[in-house]
Amino acid sequence: MEPSRSVAIDQMGEAALLVTLGDGISPSQNDSVHRLAHSLRHLDLPGIIDLVPAYASLLVTYDDTVIDENVLAAYISQDLNSAQTLP
Repeated sequence: MEPSRSVAIDQMGEAALLVTLGDGISPSQNDSVHRLAHSLRHLDLPGIIDLVPAYASLLVTYDDTVIDENVLAAYISQDLNSAQTLP
């Protein structure tokens, strides 16, 4: 499915990205956050330190000496564009 227009990937500090899924909150949005976290865990990308899901967002912390923020953001975007990530 296509991600909504309100999906945002923002730099948070030196080594974290915040992925916000939508403008509001809903159970389906929360499900999407957890599906994204699960998917990224299973990609087993080098450099990801932690995935911290919130109700409508996912904080991805990473080691910037191992993975570039743009590369990580591209993986996240690709995952968001793949089927079944968003409701």
